[in-house]
Amino acid sequence: MIGRDRRRGSDRRQRAGPPACVESKTTHRRRRHDILSGMKPEDVRAYAQRAWKAAETRKQEHWAREYVEHGPQATFEASQVLWRHMRSLRPDWPSPEERREDLAHHIALKQLIDRAAGAFVAAHR
Repeated sequence: MIGRDRRRGSDRRQRAGPPACVESKTTHRRRRHDILSGMKPEDVRAYAQRAWKAAETRKQEHWAREYVEHGPQATFEASQVLWRHMRSLRPDWPSPEERREDLAHHIALKQLIDRAAGAFVAAHR
């Protein structure tokens, strides 16, 4: 969800760092062992020390250009490609719980947008 992270009271987009894992800690530990067992420690360090803020800036610039050049269809098509990829990895995705969480995030975002819109309307009266 884009918006304020209630746990930290900050805008999530301001945080620079590797993507957070959304799996349970038990599953994460088990998979981390499998995934990282063949990696060199210096490679893991290099990944963790990447210029995450610069990468985020380039990503925002890319999608701004895509939107200007191709309109909202560009982001919709990208979302469909990502959806198909995820389903190829996990045919059961999204689970009912993941769908409930996603809906809750969308509702919270909609409420924030409505509240912000109300502030703009009130300011123009």
